[in-house]
Amino acid sequence: MQKPSSDWGPVIRVIAREVLLPYLVYLALHSSGVSNLLALAAGAGVAMLVMAADAARKGRPGALTAIVLLTLVLSIVVSLISGNARVTLARDCLITGGLGAVFLGSLLRPRPLLYHLLAPLAAARLPGGAPEFQRRYDESARLRSLLRLSTVVWGLVLLADAGLRLTAVLVLPVSEAASAATVLTIATVVVLVAWLRFYLPRDVLTATN
Repeated sequence: MQKPSSDWGPVIRVIAREVLLPYLVYLALHSSGVSNLLALAAGAGVAMLVMAADAARKGRPGALTAIVLLTLVLSIVVSLISGNARVTLARDCLITGGLGAVFLGSLLRPRPLLYHLLAPLAAARLPGGAPEFQRRYDESARLRSLLRLSTVVWGLVLLADAGLRLTAVLVLPVSEAASAATVLTIATVVVLVAWLRFYLPRDVLTATN
């Protein structure tokens, strides 16, 4: 039996491709004499291409992927027009803050956003697939409470990430803010996944319930 997100492999791949790779692109270009603005925009472009390629491989992007891709495109365009490197860095504040608000806002619906994020895992792990996960959610007050609390935690962590990120963008030099943003992204991803890994009980996405 496994807990949700017990396999850290996909998490490591996401961090490597969509966080560290863009940052390394920024470092390489900036150290070669490219301006902060263009180096950051190039890094954001790499992240956008990686996400777009992954979405194309899977058939079509999910709602969250589409939102992030759109935000990346808009941030690159706005930063190049404005000529301000901090605008490019601030895009992550918009992404994480917006996602945090979406998570908390989803609590007003019968099924919170985290339910929909876990449904594909349920489809792969449960004999009855996603319908079985839906049945469990509808019939178990315990499961509903667990997922709603987890949705609150994810939303608050993402909002805290946005606040810290914005502070770094406003206070630190651009190069240091870029480093801080990378570290903060990794820390946030680890905290979110670790919450599911250690908080949700073993039987949430397994055949025994």
